[in-house]
Amino acid sequence: AVLHEWDACAQACAEAGFRVLLPNFHSNPRTAPGLALGVGEDDVMKILVTAISAHSKEPVILMGKSWGGAVAAKFAQRHPDMVRQLVLIC
Repeated sequence: AVLHEWDACAQACAEAGFRVLLPNFHSNPRTAPGLALGVGEDDVMKILVTAISAHSKEPVILMGKSWGGAVAAKFAQRHPDMVRQLVLIC
């Protein structure tokens, strides 16, 4: 289901030598933990800054699909020093 749709991609990236983080920011409550009601885009940006800063000293390759793609694009625009490449999936 939605919660596991990135598993194969994450595994392939990890096998290719990439470090993979899979935060679940989906607003659908069936994809727990997901986002609680009232958590906005600015909150997600802060979470991403914290997560990326904690796990990488270098700019990252950031991927996103659908709503996550829009968030990833806005994050890259706001924090270009933290993003080396941006991958958007429609």
